[in-house]
Amino acid sequence: MAKNCLFISIAVLLNCFFVCLATTTTTNLTTDQSALLAFKAHITSDPENVLAKNWSTTTSVCNWTGVSCGLSSQRVTALNLSDMSLSGTIAPHLGNLSFLTSLDVSYNSFNGHIPEELASLDQLLEIDLQYNNFSGEVPSWFGILSELQHLFLSSNSFTGTIPPSIFNISKLETLNISYNSLHGNISQEASNLSNLKVLDLSFNKLTGSIPSAIFNMSSLQVIDLTSNSLSDSLPIDMCTHLSLLQRLRLSSNQLHGQIPSGLFKCRELQHLSMSNNNFTGSIPREIGNLTMLKVLNLGWNNLKGVIPLEIGNLKQLEGLILSAGFLTGSIPSSIFNISSLRSIDFTNNNLSGSLPMNIQYDLPILEELFLMTNRLSGQIPSKLGECRGLRVLALQENKFTGSIPKEFGNLTSLKVLGLYDNNLTEYGTEGIVSTKGDVYSYGIMLMEVFTRKKPTDDMFAGEMSLKRWVKEALHDSPFAVLDANLIGREDKHFLVKEQCISSVLSLAMDCSNDSPENRINMIDALIVLEKIKTTFVANSG
Repeated sequence: MAKNCLFISIAVLLNCFFVCLATTTTTNLTTDQSALLAFKAHITSDPENVLAKNWSTTTSVCNWTGVSCGLSSQRVTALNLSDMSLSGTIAPHLGNLSFLTSLDVSYNSFNGHIPEELASLDQLLEIDLQYNNFSGEVPSWFGILSELQHLFLSSNSFTGTIPPSIFNISKLETLNISYNSLHGNISQEASNLSNLKVLDLSFNKLTGSIPSAIFNMSSLQVIDLTSNSLSDSLPIDMCTHLSLLQRLRLSSNQLHGQIPSGLFKCRELQHLSMSNNNFTGSIPREIGNLTMLKVLNLGWNNLKGVIPLEIGNLKQLEGLILSAGFLTGSIPSSIFNISSLRSIDFTNNNLSGSLPMNIQYDLPILEELFLMTNRLSGQIPSKLGECRGLRVLALQENKFTGSIPKEFGNLTSLKVLGLYDNNLTEYGTEGIVSTKGDVYSYGIMLMEVFTRKKPTDDMFAGEMSLKRWVKEALHDSPFAVLDANLIGREDKHFLVKEQCISSVLSLAMDCSNDSPENRINMIDALIVLEKIKTTFVANSG
């Protein structure tokens, strides 16, 4: 009898347990549902009706678009509403999703501040808020999310400084706050992030020097500090502890001093960009040891001396930019045998000597060759005509002599050919090239790029031409002729983008003036383009 009573008691207890468990699960899921419905109520625009049609109380929250639930807990663990054209603010009720591990509302048009209630989401592993219009300061409470591994805040309107508390998130692997309006210094406390792999603070207004502690963070694979106002020099031993570093981007700052020869210790580097700074001295020969490099950009500095022969060792190089410096001597012939190269830019230096005539130009995928504004001499090698992928060949403003190689007729992809201001045989009257013809082609090419139209398209017949079509649009609505894939009215900084492209098209008109004497020359065109770029970066920052 006692035994039967025991069994009955256990059965009753188990039944009560499962009833309570089911009730608790239902209650907790109801809490999650209420939080998401509150989030939905804060949406002011849902043009694709993603939430309007799908987020309904008639179906389980775990079946809603963008919502994922845990298999065991049956609680909301992930919210992914990326790229759904949503507008509105973030409801503080999201802080009630206590099992949430991933929050992704990137590529939308959310605005306002990030509610402090989200600080209670202590299981979050990833937050992705990039490409929205969030404003205010970067929340300091991010620092208490101890499980966070990835934080994406780029392309918003955050202001203020980087909160020191962020550097307390010891498990953080990705920190991306690029394209905002942050100011102040980068704290030495950044070195607390011992697991950090990606540090991207580019396109802000940060000042001061780069903390030496950053160069001791051995886990780093990407450092991107492009387009700030960082100053001071780089430590000679900057790569001693960065054996995993793959991308180092420091362009468009106010850095000075010499390029550290110790860079060769970053043997995994694939992208090295230090352009548009105030670096001096010569290019270290040791750069030739970075055999994994795909992009080397040291342009727009005050570098002098010769181009190191060792650059020819970089057999995976795709982009080589050494423009706008004070480099002298000849171009090493080994560079023309790096078969992976797509772009070479040595514009505006003091390079001299002739281009090698008796070598095979092993550049099957080369698209751009900029050698303009130097002191190069001799004949133009006919072997350049074997670079069938060339779209831009800029040799103007040098001292080349002789005739234009007939092999250039094989360059069927060529859109821009710059040969003026040399001592070449003039064939303009025979239709091969004229001293102003190349800048005209450049103007037409600009129109093609930004309108995605060609002069031979069917729409251009009779008196209507590509040039006339663009010219008329510049007076009325430039947006009407622009490639829809380039810009949309819903884009962030639409007016700034539209003004930028309008300025480029105006330059295109100056390049393609019907009268050769009234066309802008190529060097002035490049100066105008640089001003347009500077204005765009300043106004969109």
